[in-house]
Amino acid sequence: MKYLIIILFIFLTFNGFSQQKFTLQGTINIDTGTVELRYIGQRDYYPKNSQEMYASVKDGKFTFSGKIDIPTGYYLNYGNSYYSDNFVIQSGTQNVNIDVKANREMPQLDSEIMKEDIDYSLFRLDLTQKLASLDKKSDSLTILYKRKIPENIKLDLQKEYNLFDQMSDERLLAYVKKNQNSYFALWKLIYLVEFGYTKIFDSIFESFSNEIKYSSVGKILSTKLRANAEFSVGKIFTGVNPINIHKERFGEAEFSKHKYTLVDFWYSHCGPCRAQFDNLKQTYNRYKNKGFEIIGISTDKPKHKSDWLAAIKEHQLLWPQYWDIDGVEATNIGVYAFPTNFLVNEKGVIIKKNISTVELEDFLSKQTKTTF
Repeated sequence: MKYLIIILFIFLTFNGFSQQKFTLQGTINIDTGTVELRYIGQRDYYPKNSQEMYASVKDGKFTFSGKIDIPTGYYLNYGNSYYSDNFVIQSGTQNVNIDVKANREMPQLDSEIMKEDIDYSLFRLDLTQKLASLDKKSDSLTILYKRKIPENIKLDLQKEYNLFDQMSDERLLAYVKKNQNSYFALWKLIYLVEFGYTKIFDSIFESFSNEIKYSSVGKILSTKLRANAEFSVGKIFTGVNPINIHKERFGEAEFSKHKYTLVDFWYSHCGPCRAQFDNLKQTYNRYKNKGFEIIGISTDKPKHKSDWLAAIKEHQLLWPQYWDIDGVEATNIGVYAFPTNFLVNEKGVIIKKNISTVELEDFLSKQTKTTF
């Protein structure tokens, strides 16, 4: 009998308990309208049959009710004017207060698990101050140079932001090592993974307790990390075969024709994707006859095919364009944020990921001076 109890305990520990109900009672400094409770990251992190929820505001109040497997991350949205920071809902009833003027900030939430927000904020207070200083510097330079910051200054600024991202990831790792059973930190990691895989994410995940690693969400995240690692720096870029307008498949043999190829994932309604095109065109024209190529891969939905083709024409994109219909292949390799790019050498090896246009220009200019 005691062995049956042990087996049952292990099963519950590693497969999660049954779904539990939650209620989120909210107040907002708006009298009417609709508040949305939205997913952090991909749909498959959430219980089957669950949906993003909508609640009507009446006299400045709203209520959400649902079921969750474990403490689960969400964010709140009101129209086009307010998006909250990410937070974690637990089972039972909790209250939340929204100030629509505090866009992108953490709403006031009285759940036990969200008390961690204060601890985590203090744990990385110096980094928060550093980011604020960096943003202020960036704004000042933008004003000083009337939005035309010199390339060398822009490159130095990008390096500072890259260093900040590295320090931020390292701080999350340190936090998880001290708080191995933190669902709050788990959803911080899930949010980061949405913007692209880096190797330190494996170390962060492995630092969580078994309870978290073998939870329903933890197992999904583990699978995604393993898949995403196959498309990290040093790996072969393979298995992605979108079609062009002539329905011809892209093949990895294309990489061998060029010294370096930038694989750029984008879609027609993505503002940041289209904003980079002018800089990419300048770089392309400078190096296209020196062994450099760009492969554009759109993730547009079928209903937006005409928008994709119109964007190519509008921006006069001269490099090959392919269509990953509905972003199916992009999702399979961990591309969730846009634009995302991979810089690949002639052997098909990924040598850079999510390289900015200014970093790409710097890299290619240095290669030109050597063997490029």
